[in-house]
Amino acid sequence: MTAAARALPSEATALVSFVGVSKRYSGETAAVSGLDLDIARGEFVTFLGPSGSGKTTSLMMLAGFETPTEGDILVGGRSVRRVPPHRRNIGVVFQHYALFPHMTVGENVAFPLQVRGVARDAATRRVDRALELVRLAGYGRRRPAELSGGQQQRVALARALVFDPDIVLMDEPLGALDKQLREQLQLEIKHIHDGLGVTIVYVTHDQSEALTLSDRIAVFRDGRVEQVGSPSEIYERPTRAFVARFIGESNRLDGTVTATDGRYCTVRTVGGFDVRALVAAPVPVGGATTLSIRPERIRRDGGAADNRVTATVEELIYHGDHVRARLALAGTAGFVVKLANADGEPPPAPGTPLTLGWSADDCRSLDPLPAE
Repeated sequence: MTAAARALPSEATALVSFVGVSKRYSGETAAVSGLDLDIARGEFVTFLGPSGSGKTTSLMMLAGFETPTEGDILVGGRSVRRVPPHRRNIGVVFQHYALFPHMTVGENVAFPLQVRGVARDAATRRVDRALELVRLAGYGRRRPAELSGGQQQRVALARALVFDPDIVLMDEPLGALDKQLREQLQLEIKHIHDGLGVTIVYVTHDQSEALTLSDRIAVFRDGRVEQVGSPSEIYERPTRAFVARFIGESNRLDGTVTATDGRYCTVRTVGGFDVRALVAAPVPVGGATTLSIRPERIRRDGGAADNRVTATVEELIYHGDHVRARLALAGTAGFVVKLANADGEPPPAPGTPLTLGWSADDCRSLDPLPAE
């Protein structure tokens, strides 16, 4: 991880620091390798990546449920390596709620206070406040089995917040919910974060969820962090080909760099045409590169665009506000363009040639991906 990747928002102080953290299990490849990451007080940071990328293992090491094989984790500038989970002042919300079925909602939320020896009257006030925060005021006497999945997850969130933790960790907390409810709870979690200012570290494999919630996103792959940045940086300015492919939708063109001035380069694609692109990951002349272009950055009838190509429409998929067109382009499978419906112009029929164009600034030259 470079120093730039570890950079925090201006004038922020790190609350959490992963310093050279690795986790290896006996006889297995490293689950996490050389993790360096700072998290500022009050930040909402999401660990995003596919299954097995190391994001949950990293979260569990911060929680204290796993121990680093190498490196250290600092909270408030102090190592927590030998601090047990219950003494870290960290709240945890899991995907499957982990509520006690024999307890009422109020008793579930009060449990962390009971463990900490908080007086009954003070605990009651805190429980009422936490339930009100998650919009479950008046539900204290119900049992978890009487609640919907979304309500149970709100109880789990209230329990994680009730003791005023320094940090709240969330491991795929909305993964078991349907799409509509998941989106609703995303906004509620975001509002709670904005209102309380608590530091949240969130794990998900859902790119949309990460873009919606986060101040910053750390993209994990094979136990390492590929890139750290704000949602707009991660989406608009990926520095690694994996990030460009994993976040949102991106067209891929493979090729060889034939010329470069340091800021822009010219790439001869495997399809035999030249593309001018912004250098996002320096590749020498003669080196292989993968180009990334977002479908929404490509314009029909390129005109004076830096790059112009002709492709053939293979398939159209209607999405209401736009039509997703899959095109045949030399040397490329599944090249996609989004055609807006706003102007009322009918989409081209399959088999129709289509002239496309895009700016060099919207086309990023990145490290080469393996052939598909």
